[in-house]
Amino acid sequence: MSSINLVRIILGLVFIIILLISGKNYFEYRNVVNKNKPIEYKFVKSFYTIGRGRSYNMDVVYKGVTYRVEITERIADSIAMNNYPKMYYVSSKDKLITAWHVMFSFRIVLLSAAAVLICCLPFRKLSKMMRKE
Repeated sequence: MSSINLVRIILGLVFIIILLISGKNYFEYRNVVNKNKPIEYKFVKSFYTIGRGRSYNMDVVYKGVTYRVEITERIADSIAMNNYPKMYYVSSKDKLITAWHVMFSFRIVLLSAAAVLICCLPFRKLSKMMRKE
C-alpha cells in the first residue's frame, strides 16, 4: 500500500468523523429551532476577541446560569442597535444557540461530505471528471 493511499484513507476517516458529528449537531439544532419557542434571556454583554481573526461572542443569563454564545458580526452589529437575537436552549448539550448555528452546522456537513468524496474517489476518476467539464 502506497503512502498516498494510506494518507487518503486516514483523511477519509477523519472527514467521515467530522461529517457524522456535524450532521448530528445539524439535525439536533434544526429540531430545537423548528420545534421550540425562543427562550427569554438577560443580555449581559457582547465582545470580540482578535486571534487569527475576529471572533464575536455574547454573554447571556438564562435560568440563573451565564452562557457564552458565539455570534456573527451581523448579530453583534444588531445588538449594538438593541436588536437581540432569538436564542434556543439545547438541553442535551446545555448550550444556547441562535439560528446561525444551524446554518453553520449545515455548511460544515456540506464541506466534510465533499472532502469525503474527494478522498474516496480514485484520482483517475476525479481527473476524468474534471476534464469533461
